[in-house]
Amino acid sequence: MTIVSEHIEVVIQDYGNFKMMIDIKLLKTDTEEMMIDIKQMKTDTEEMMIDIK
Repeated sequence: MTIVSEHIEVVIQDYGNFKMMIDIKLLKTDTEEMMIDIKQMKTDTEEMMIDIK
C-alpha cells in the first residue's frame, strides 16, 4: 500500500495566550481521505507560525 501524503501544519497564536494548532493531512490512497486534527494549548509568548512541508 503506497501512501503519498501532503502535510500542512498551521499554528496560529490567538489572544489570551491560546495557540490553535491545525494539522491537516491529505492521504492519497484508493480513496481520498482528509484528516483534521485541532489542538488548543497554553503558550507564554505570542507567535504565528505557518509550516508547509
